Amino acid sequence: MPDLWRLEALAAGLEMDPDSVKALAISQWIGWDIADVRTGGERLIFRVPKGYTSEQCTQLADQLMHAINSEPADPEREER
Repeated sequence: MPDLWRLEALAAGLEMDPDSVKALAISQWIGWDIADVRTGGERLIFRVPKGYTSEQCTQLADQLMHAINSEPADPEREER
């Protein structure tokens, strides 16, 4: 994995944002399929199963945003 400064320099040279270059580096280095999805004003970069379509990635991102934004469970309620 390249040093962070190299990724940022590469991003600048490619006129890309550093997070996109990092996602591509992760994908190449580790062999993971990575989704880079903007949803609800947020940006999510996450691993997806091989062969996921962009539609499936967007649907998964929406589900993740719903989980992130949902109210935390009441621990006392779960103990009952």
